[in-house]
Amino acid sequence: MKWFWQKDKNQPQAAEPPAADPVPEPEPEPPVEDKKPEAGFFTKLLGSKVEPEPEPEPEPEPKPEPEPEPEPEPKPKPEPEPEPEPEPE
Repeated sequence: MKWFWQKDKNQPQAAEPPAADPVPEPEPEPPVEDKKPEAGFFTKLLGSKVEPEPEPEPEPEPKPEPEPEPEPEPKPKPEPEPEPEPEPE
């Protein structure tokens, strides 16, 4: 009994497929220099000039909030004086 990985010497070998066009080797990339990219590297890639962000201003110290003034108490409305009833004649 033969296993699938064992080749039978009496069996004719399958014809090899015709050789495909040789694959051209990719061109070697130029060596990468260990330099830091200059300022605006990405803007050059984008092809547009982007203004640098302004430095954030130091935040002023938060002032304590003034206590809200108490609302003045509503003045009581003066009661209307009752109209004098006409005297019966």
